[in-house]
Amino acid sequence: MKPLSQKEQKLVRALASKKYRDEYGLFVAEGAKVIEPLMPFFELRLLLTSEFVEGIDEEKQRLVSGDLFAKLSGLTTPTGRIALFRLPDETARKFPSGRLSVALDAVQNPGNLGTIIRLCDWLGIRTIFLGSGTADPFAPKVVQATAGALGNVDLIRTGDLLGTLKESSFDEIIGTSLSGTPLSTFSEAREGYKCVLFGNEGHGLSPALQDACTRLVLIPPAPTAVSESLNVSISAAILLSRLA
Repeated sequence: MKPLSQKEQKLVRALASKKYRDEYGLFVAEGAKVIEPLMPFFELRLLLTSEFVEGIDEEKQRLVSGDLFAKLSGLTTPTGRIALFRLPDETARKFPSGRLSVALDAVQNPGNLGTIIRLCDWLGIRTIFLGSGTADPFAPKVVQATAGALGNVDLIRTGDLLGTLKESSFDEIIGTSLSGTPLSTFSEAREGYKCVLFGNEGHGLSPALQDACTRLVLIPPAPTAVSESLNVSISAAILLSRLA
């Protein structure tokens, strides 16, 4: 196997930035448990590895020492494997698949976004709309948090989330709100195509998106609760597991 060149080292480091991910059309994934599930969905450009990996073109593999891995890795404990994948073509218009979709309004935390993507994959939810202000789904921390689920969902990025949801003609748009119906009394018996909308970690849904919801739901706290709110990915897990 060839050693990793200085030019390739610079490329790996540069991909921590969205600017360079967009410029080179590549993103980074680390660890076999994240990389292997992505292989059927994304074109592998380069694999940095501490030992030869069977089944992958040797021309795409680069031998990297432990010290260099520590310098290139974005993880506290490097795994001995880093992959560079080609970004998908997002120019083709996608439409919601399945009866339940998810939309995110300015969910900024990479861990939250990655966890929601992983959750949707687990529950069989294929379509996720990403509104303005939402973290880049191909940022390294998001990719790691998806645990390999990134390729098994359809991501629709939009600068006009409200317009996109209206265009998609959902029968129901369900939002989370402190003024919503308590989940314990929430009926999910209505038929049709549904989209569940989750808002920003600090501010929740924008007023315009709240107005667009056909129903609002609240996950009520216990009387003894002292925390101010639920993490958006935890809220998503509770609500989506019920609806899915």
